[in-house]
Amino acid sequence: MKWIGIITVSLLLAGGAVNAQGSVEQEVVPGTEIAKAVSIKTLVVPNHTGASARAEEKRITKESFVSKVVSADTMLSAESFIAEPESLETQVVPYAAPPLTAAVYDTDGKFKRPENLDRWVFLSTTLGMTYMDAPMDPEDPGYFSTVMIEPSAYEHFRATGNFADGTVFAKIIHQSELGHGGVSMGENIYLEVHVKDKKRYPESGSGFYAWAPDDSDYADAFPNDMGCVACHQEKAAYQDVFTQFYPVIRAQAAATKVAKTP
Repeated sequence: MKWIGIITVSLLLAGGAVNAQGSVEQEVVPGTEIAKAVSIKTLVVPNHTGASARAEEKRITKESFVSKVVSADTMLSAESFIAEPESLETQVVPYAAPPLTAAVYDTDGKFKRPENLDRWVFLSTTLGMTYMDAPMDPEDPGYFSTVMIEPSAYEHFRATGNFADGTVFAKIIHQSELGHGGVSMGENIYLEVHVKDKKRYPESGSGFYAWAPDDSDYADAFPNDMGCVACHQEKAAYQDVFTQFYPVIRAQAAATKVAKTP
């Protein structure tokens, strides 16, 4: 059996502590010897959906990982480690969801424009996407739309197959420019945000917001009858998210949806 996860632990021996440094990725198979201290990249996460297609790399934090040395004079802590696999007993504990803090509201319920979008996880870029069946005009291809997801929400989805309350997607919209044998991104003209939260948006489970570059930082949600909610509910592939257009998570979303279907 192979385990996957990211663990860094330290072994305290009688007479002092030895800290392992470095970052070495390798598979750990019971019975395999390790000659020196390394950081291990292993796999230890239960399949939350039961779908065999989800047997892929997942990451667990030290809070959701339990490991101990079978020896009276040793102690294992979550720092770095030196030990042989035979001396470790590993078990999986329930997944501990990371805090989702990207959704920030003022006292009036207005949503704060997200920051540091360059550090979010890329999902997809489309050109001229209207979500309609009309053909594209090559002379006027429309806008570029780049969709990102906040990193903690991405980690939660990868571990559980669900978009948790507090998940925030950002769609950054740029003009398109023809020339040099192709189409390139022009100026940024708009930012749209999709927030998943059943408690805050009990009717739809989602809130939508938008900013032009010069708008103030806080924005009111779109009315439910504006069309965004209905479009996502009717046309999005999974949990009101257009995962069919996001190659990074498309396969996992499809497999999870199948596994949850009675």
